[in-house]
Amino acid sequence: MSNVTSVHNNTKWNIIPTSEVSLCVDPKHPNSLTHWVLSHDPSSTKLYPCSYAAPEKLRKDLNIAYFLIDHEDLMTVHQLEKEFSYNTYQYWGDSFSSILQFTHMIDMVGMVAEDSRRKKMYLRTIPAVPMGDNTLGESRVFVEEISAMIPILREHQGNSFEKPEAEQQKISDRFNPANNSGLIQTITLSQLKNLLEEYDIDKSLLTV
Repeated sequence: MSNVTSVHNNTKWNIIPTSEVSLCVDPKHPNSLTHWVLSHDPSSTKLYPCSYAAPEKLRKDLNIAYFLIDHEDLMTVHQLEKEFSYNTYQYWGDSFSSILQFTHMIDMVGMVAEDSRRKKMYLRTIPAVPMGDNTLGESRVFVEEISAMIPILREHQGNSFEKPEAEQQKISDRFNPANNSGLIQTITLSQLKNLLEEYDIDKSLLTV
């Protein structure tokens, strides 16, 4: 990306160390891989897979994207479901179809409530593990997630892309040149840092 004036290069993303978190399963779904709570006690942060917030009676039928939400996101969804009776397949299907649509829903609630709350971005990481020669590799992140988050982060900074979906696709294609749709593409944290600085993203808006 060219012609971007960098003002956020010295910012740093927030880190939730794996050594400081605990993972608890949902008693209602003890064998589920999508119903769990990740707790970080030092910051009082609780993270959930987005499907955790989907209305239970529609959950099995919705095409839900996979991303992380926090407790405030969860409470916002429950508030909408309770107060406005948003129980239609169409409404929740759109809202949970991508992190972009979900973020727009959360941000809209913040606007209506006249507060400054906006959805926080939590990026999943794949921890580095020693290779066969005991060399420790570098942690990685999912291209699909960060390509979706960059347009959102730019919007939260006040300098939105004219065509956010097109920019998301551009980033995704960049790290998947062979168009291997069946493969899960990842990049290292070093590549992530370079990418965020290329797009002049305020890294403090991101938690990894």
